[in-house]
Amino acid sequence: MVCCATDTSALLPPAPDCGFQLTKNASRSETTKINEFPWMALLKISFINIATSFRCGGALINKRYVLTAAHCITSISPGWQLRSVRLGEWDLNSNIDCENRYCNDAPIDVEIEKIIVHNDYAPQDKNRHNDIALIRLARQIEYSSSIRPICLPPTSWSHPPKYANMYSAGWGIASKKIKMERNVAALKNCGRFFGRDGISLKSSQMCTSP
Repeated sequence: MVCCATDTSALLPPAPDCGFQLTKNASRSETTKINEFPWMALLKISFINIATSFRCGGALINKRYVLTAAHCITSISPGWQLRSVRLGEWDLNSNIDCENRYCNDAPIDVEIEKIIVHNDYAPQDKNRHNDIALIRLARQIEYSSSIRPICLPPTSWSHPPKYANMYSAGWGIASKKIKMERNVAALKNCGRFFGRDGISLKSSQMCTSP
């Protein structure tokens, strides 16, 4: 008798299956190497099937889900619609990404099955509390050298010590994926700074500085 099959694509992969990249020596420059941060995703929006554009980024967390910011979902202009997620991208100006004679497979655009915005996110709240959303992909993807999931912190995780080095990654206005080194700042110090503008920070938020 066969009962219920478990959908393993919805599970979070453990280390070293997550947070792994083939690039052994991370570049020190602002432009990443071809396979740095292989979990980075681009949200692709379209306007009445005429024009397309990339808006915001996200991080692949397993074979069916991408984690992103809630404001990337709720602030899309009228007439535009989020239709797919691009994975495996490095250079937006190239169909096939190559670096030093090494080439990746072409990036893939995966349609979206469902979008889940945090129930307590309020778009008009300038505090940006609960600014988080999940995108469920329409199909299970396969990992490769350019498409791999990021590790999510365990529930027992606490904030990293202040001045710890971290990286943010994405495209911004650049054609190639870029990164920026950031230092963790003490939340109480950030709280005083943002408090001048009436913004309050919660312990679930983290503050960094360039």
